[in-house]
Amino acid sequence: MDSANPQEWKISILCVTVLLALVFTIDSTQKITSSNTTPPLKQEQEAIVNSSRIYLLPKELVVKANKETTVTITIDAPEEKITGAELKIKFDPTVVKIVDILYGDFLEKPTIFLNQVDNKEGKAIFTIGTLTPKPGKGNLAHLKILGVKEGATNISLANETKVVALGKTGNIAQTEASSIVRVQ
Repeated sequence: MDSANPQEWKISILCVTVLLALVFTIDSTQKITSSNTTPPLKQEQEAIVNSSRIYLLPKELVVKANKETTVTITIDAPEEKITGAELKIKFDPTVVKIVDILYGDFLEKPTIFLNQVDNKEGKAIFTIGTLTPKPGKGNLAHLKILGVKEGATNISLANETKVVALGKTGNIAQTEASSIVRVQ
């Protein structure tokens, strides 16, 4: 019988930890029950006043049809130790398509749990996590996009985008304005 590789254990623990953090928001003062309950409004209001934010750069860019360029998803979390994020991206697939999503330099030794692009519907999901959380500012991901035809589109983060941090419950970052891409 083969014994498990220590690296495999680390990856397994990371997967379980980040998935639980993204899927379940459990307040330590609440009992876990089998009924479906909505988290108190107070928790969501606290997350809104949080100083962390997530946004796209550049705010505007021009790309030629059939040419690639990059839009970066940046996080600014001066106080919270970021452990992962589930980025839900929206765009007009008649104007641009996402060729690839790559992790940025913010998270140390990140694990990608989901990298799914739907260029027919104009949406993508990128879920990433780390075992070494940290505060600060940096790039979470890079979107490699291709200009499809002349026009303009907003590439934006959907309201369902979540950023999780060590010792915090729920989403801890405000999503800011989209990136406007003009294809010529």
